Amino acid sequence: MDEDKKLNSFNINTNNDIITYNTRGMEKLSQEDKIILSTNDPFGNSVVLWESTFLYHIIGEHNNDSRHYLNNDKNFQRIEYTINRPIFILEDKTNKNRWEFISLTDIEDKGETRLKSLSVITEESDSVMNSLEVVTVIPKSNVSQNITNRRVVYNVNNNNDRI
Repeated sequence: MDEDKKLNSFNINTNNDIITYNTRGMEKLSQEDKIILSTNDPFGNSVVLWESTFLYHIIGEHNNDSRHYLNNDKNFQRIEYTINRPIFILEDKTNKNRWEFISLTDIEDKGETRLKSLSVITEESDSVMNSLEVVTVIPKSNVSQNITNRRVVYNVNNNNDRI
């Protein structure tokens, strides 16, 4: 058992898996899990996306909706673009440790290019110190969103000012 006091977690090795216990509970990660996207938000914060989150949650669990096209190189790059150059960053409605990065971008699907709003949801990382982790990606056809009761962390019209 390896303990990391800085991250409030410890690892237990069992066969080919590592079980990590942290403040959110037990998480099972493959030893081969790796970071497939590492970038910075407009404030310079490090943001990472784990392969397991992308394959098993974003693409896997949501395979019945329109997220399958994110498994394409050009469309995958839109995730990084949304983190680097969001129009807005909003605090999550129910979890103040989560941020929603929102952009308007072009997405290729079935030979067509569509304009969509892309939301990338992040939270503080338990695995990588001083980083945010992507927890999900939500493509939306509808751009309308009520932000009256949400804290705006970033607004492209107020460059780099935390509100």
